[in-house]
Amino acid sequence: MSSPFLRYDASNMWSKRIGSAGVAESAFERLLPRLEKAKNHLEQLRTSGKQGFFDLPFEKKMTQTIEQIAREVQKSFSYLIVIGIGGSDLGARTLYQSLHTNKQNQHHLCVDFVNNPDPDSLGNLLDRSSDEWKKTAIHVVSKSGSTLETMANFLVLRERLIRAVGVKKHAAHIFVTTDIGQGSLFELATEHGYFILPHPKHVGGRFAVLSSVGLFSAACAGIPICRILNGAKSIEKTYAKEGIEHDSACFAGLHYLAYAKKHQHIHVLMPYIDRLSMFTFWYRQLWAESLGKKYTIGPTPVAALGAIDQHSQIQLYQDGPMDKVITFIRCEKNTRCISIPKTFRTHAHIGYLAGRELGDILRAEQEGTAEALANDGRPNGTLFIPSLSPESLGALFQFYEHATVYLAELFGVNAFDQPGVEAGKKEIRKRLGEKK
Repeated sequence: MSSPFLRYDASNMWSKRIGSAGVAESAFERLLPRLEKAKNHLEQLRTSGKQGFFDLPFEKKMTQTIEQIAREVQKSFSYLIVIGIGGSDLGARTLYQSLHTNKQNQHHLCVDFVNNPDPDSLGNLLDRSSDEWKKTAIHVVSKSGSTLETMANFLVLRERLIRAVGVKKHAAHIFVTTDIGQGSLFELATEHGYFILPHPKHVGGRFAVLSSVGLFSAACAGIPICRILNGAKSIEKTYAKEGIEHDSACFAGLHYLAYAKKHQHIHVLMPYIDRLSMFTFWYRQLWAESLGKKYTIGPTPVAALGAIDQHSQIQLYQDGPMDKVITFIRCEKNTRCISIPKTFRTHAHIGYLAGRELGDILRAEQEGTAEALANDGRPNGTLFIPSLSPESLGALFQFYEHATVYLAELFGVNAFDQPGVEAGKKEIRKRLGEKK
């Protein structure tokens, strides 16, 4: 039984379909005891409270608080600037790109995201009029409370806000998500009276999209966050019934065997939905930081987009080295139906397009690409969503988080640390003269 909002078709991953580059059913059966062991360990992490992302979809109190504060922000402000980077940015961006509409923008906040400390990009916000800044709220997100890029951007934007509204009034414009009780951001928030939406305990940034990290800006933009969480719940509920037979465990097992036995070390995610382009970047961080460990382990995640990358990357995937696994995301029904005029229906070369819906063209392109790859012995699978809705996006987030931690268990690595990132941070701070 799949989630009603997401199902996985692995037909083109098996050797019986694509030949020697595919996974043999016997190899997958031999992996089942390890998947069962992984399931048991992950359940221990959940029940012990050491990892909390599993339970985020069920946090009613958190959701109610976010919705309440978001309503107050909507009443008082016209603009929201979200400051974060990595896991404190990509999930929120994905939610906004995927689910906000122009219609919502007429009634809710306009949201801008700031991640890179690029002066040219930041300058566009600084150049806004003081009248606009008086209608601007800021949501700054950093789990540690000391993220270099985030704090740099925040200090600059905070100063611009103060110039517009004054020191005494600026605190009412600032909302903070960080760990409680530690870090520079928590200290500033406490000292100046900024409203704090706590970062969830025992949840790393890249697993925190379904908390205030991602949901607060979504709620401010008028996106129904309860529906997002309902989609994520559908994954948890079906997983509770199916265990290692769940699509997420199957997905992880197949990708592990593709990596370990078939030397397919490049994992491509390619939705045929423009509004999921940012989701591929969220996936890229999740996969890379969670699985790239111990100097020799880690698939390389690649973000792609159909049908655009049929005209830039498919040549490599179809005709290059056999070192890739491709996952497509396909939408069964688009929000809008747009048909091609029948003006040229008798034209020798483009007449076949007359009356076709654009969504049908994308679906045909995805089907044709998947089939061509499979016919050439290239492994690929497809994630199907009924439509791009809050529910299906919530399901996608939870599905990939499940698959990631399963895959980490199979690789024998800790999905929740990032020692390579920390080493780089130390060197950067040394060059900027941080005091110990």
